[in-house]
Amino acid sequence: MSKLGKTIKRLRTERGLSQRELAAAAGMGQSDISKLERGAVAETTGIVRLAIALDVSPVYLETADDRYAGLGALGAIPLSEAMDFRSIVSMTDCAMAPTLMSGDLLVIDSETTMVADNAIYAFSLNETLFVRRLFNNGACGTMTARPDNTRHPSFVLGTSTSEKLQIHGRARFAWRTIQL
Repeated sequence: MSKLGKTIKRLRTERGLSQRELAAAAGMGQSDISKLERGAVAETTGIVRLAIALDVSPVYLETADDRYAGLGALGAIPLSEAMDFRSIVSMTDCAMAPTLMSGDLLVIDSETTMVADNAIYAFSLNETLFVRRLFNNGACGTMTARPDNTRHPSFVLGTSTSEKLQIHGRARFAWRTIQL
């Protein structure tokens, strides 16, 4: 059984819910819940819906990390200076498609701001938030921001002293969401 399956089963039974009741609350089929709990599948695109139905953070549901145990599903990690090292960002464009789609939720690790090539980062450039893959350009001190969607242009960061660049952190988890 996967960590996700164990966590779902434990939370479901603690709340006195049957698999059918949880499935109905999350807009899923009972067989989907059964497969997750048995470990027949190890992940789901319905993790946010399950988190809402169980009133827990999606991060807690996936990781079973006790730091997130008491947090609710939608207010899971506040975007504030007082938070620990994670924040949630909602994708608003399709520049990272098909990897990330508009509406997907990303958990950003704000303690990881040193760029590792080909990793996905959230960063601001002149007050505009971007989510892109970043690549170091060697000794020249610049980076290239590349989208996964080839219809969007790549651009070089650090070429102008007037640019206000802030790397917020590296994307660690992503959840595909649907409009309820």
